[in-house]
Amino acid sequence: MSAVLGIDPTVVDSSDVHGVGVVGTPDGINFYQYVKAAEALSAAEVATIDEAYAANLVDTTETAPGTGQGKPVGVARATAAVGEFGWVQVKGTGDVQVSASAAAYTELNATATGGQLDDDATAGAEAIVGIVLSAARGGTAGTAAGVIDYPYVGRTL
Repeated sequence: MSAVLGIDPTVVDSSDVHGVGVVGTPDGINFYQYVKAAEALSAAEVATIDEAYAANLVDTTETAPGTGQGKPVGVARATAAVGEFGWVQVKGTGDVQVSASAAAYTELNATATGGQLDDDATAGAEAIVGIVLSAARGGTAGTAAGVIDYPYVGRTL
């Protein structure tokens, strides 16, 4: 696997500039994977990464056993339309899209809302291993500071 140094993870490309699957870093601390948006992504939304490095929003359908269990996951850092190329964060710190009142340092799981995680442990949802919030989210859905460490779709709750 090759790596690109000095990337800007907020840049979105209309063509495959770096080669999908490549890993890049702007600072040697936060790491990103270059993907093609299979559906529209917004900054801080969480997406699965398939074997062709296509990014689909995490939801309970995308992560279900037989569909997404075990897939790598990343957090978008820019808005990308379907078919555009950009970076999803796979290691470091950054904002993560979560449901209302998601707690810090608690297991997160997929929800029915694409790109959004929660800590509600809904039966039948899949855990997203490798992302935790370092700050709780208030009373509305939105972003919260998180720690990202090569996340993936885990077990069914």
